[in-house]
Amino acid sequence: MSLETFPVIKLSNQQRQCRALLMLFSPKSAVPLETISQFNGVASTISRQDIADIANDIKLYHLDICIHANNRCQLEGKLLDKRLCLIHWLRRGLRYCPEFIDNYFSVYLYQALSLESHQVDNWLKPQLQRIIAHCEKLLTQPFSERDRRFLLIYIFYCAWENQQQCCLKLKTNQRDWLNQKRERAAANILFHSVNPLLPTPLATIERDMIILMLTLLKPHNYDSSSSVEDTRLMVSIHQLISRFQQLSEKKVSNKLALASRLFAHLGQAIPRCHFDIGVEGLSLERITKKYPRLLRTTQQSLREFEREYQIEFSSEETGLIALSFGAWLMQGNALQEKQVLLLTRDNSQLEDQLEQQIRELTILPLHIRYLPLDQYLQSGKPMDDELVITPYFVLFSPSAPPLTQVFLPLTKQQSERIRILLETPHHSNY
Repeated sequence: MSLETFPVIKLSNQQRQCRALLMLFSPKSAVPLETISQFNGVASTISRQDIADIANDIKLYHLDICIHANNRCQLEGKLLDKRLCLIHWLRRGLRYCPEFIDNYFSVYLYQALSLESHQVDNWLKPQLQRIIAHCEKLLTQPFSERDRRFLLIYIFYCAWENQQQCCLKLKTNQRDWLNQKRERAAANILFHSVNPLLPTPLATIERDMIILMLTLLKPHNYDSSSSVEDTRLMVSIHQLISRFQQLSEKKVSNKLALASRLFAHLGQAIPRCHFDIGVEGLSLERITKKYPRLLRTTQQSLREFEREYQIEFSSEETGLIALSFGAWLMQGNALQEKQVLLLTRDNSQLEDQLEQQIRELTILPLHIRYLPLDQYLQSGKPMDDELVITPYFVLFSPSAPPLTQVFLPLTKQQSERIRILLETPHHSNY
């Protein structure tokens, strides 16, 4: 479809960015920034910002976007990382801009494969749909309608890449892991059945990539999983929860609910570890600063799990798992995030040290705010603060508002007293 016939409509940020990245995946060596702007109906300045935002997102796949001197945009990175990124963004595109994929992305694929649209619609697609339906019976859960659409486009994309003689490479340990997956039987049927229908047969490595693709598509539902692989993961997760309880000396009241949440996360995290895919929407620095003991306890709890699955979780993955444990500790024990007011004066390093020592006392999340000491002494104690604390000397008077004065390092007695306060579900005044 040409620029003259492609309708321009007002798009959201997600729609514009999906369309822009999928244009970079289309069978073209590079795409002019002006073309992206015209297709999305926005100024080039907005398209440049979209490209910058996309480039930041696809760092999860170790990819980048280069804008050349002639304003042509090109996706840069390893072929395997590009394929993994395509799987994610093509599925995302089918959610945000399906008409663009039908009328632009797919059309260019057919043209690159020397296929006519009527040939695809009337013969190839029905054949592929029957093959996909047959494969589906070998999987634990059926495909969604969107994923069926994805599979059709993905197969054509693989055919185009193979036609370009682009050679994917997998490490031996990655191939070994894939060939142990339940999805292998379905992938075998899909690979051998579609090859005779395609203009260019898929290379043998694509069979392993189909296993990986089916693994990434799989929804991890604790209640509806019954395979040997899923049962093993469930057992391992319950062992993980037990280790966490032992190390944290905290009891999780609703283990089944936590196990379900961890099952959904770890089921996807394991392939991410094997293929070095990052996780989005996480500030590791913030987690390390705010939840040091929770993060450290989670790392210790995961060691046996990592040995069993022969993986090593990234710091970001560990941070997400730690947040799951923290949320369930709070919910299971009917705790609210404790409010701490740290009174400041003129030594930011001392104040930071006190904050970190307080955070190290408990595995539970805390909300620590800063307020100048003199201002507090004039205004009094806010009602929602469980603990008001300062590392500075205060000359108390009968009219002074209540506060806890400490000197660093905290004594054992002070530490225990503060810890009990912070971990008590209901507390009036300190």
